[in-house]
Amino acid sequence: MCDRRCILSLKIVPNGRKDEILELGEMIRLRLKAPPVEGKANAHLVKLLAGWFHIPKNRVNLIRGEKSRDKSISVEGLSEEQAREILKEKVQI
Repeated sequence: MCDRRCILSLKIVPNGRKDEILELGEMIRLRLKAPPVEGKANAHLVKLLAGWFHIPKNRVNLIRGEKSRDKSISVEGLSEEQAREILKEKVQI
C-alpha cells in the first residue's frame, strides 16, 4: 500500500445542476448536484472524489466540516500535487 496522503481544503456549493469544479485555488470550490440534507452532499462528495481519483471510497475521508460548506478531505494514495493535477483535468473551460 502507498503511504502517500494529502489533505484538500474544499468549499462546497450544493444543489447545483451538475457536479463541477468552480475554482482550483488554495481552497478548491466545487458545485455538487446533491442537496445539503442528512449527509447526502457529504456522501456524494466522497463518492465523486473517489471516482475522479480512481481509488476506493474508503480512501477518501471527511475530516472536518460535516455540517459546513468548508470541508477538509483526506485522500490516501495520492500526493497533493497528484490530486490537484487530476482535478485540473476535470475543470470545464
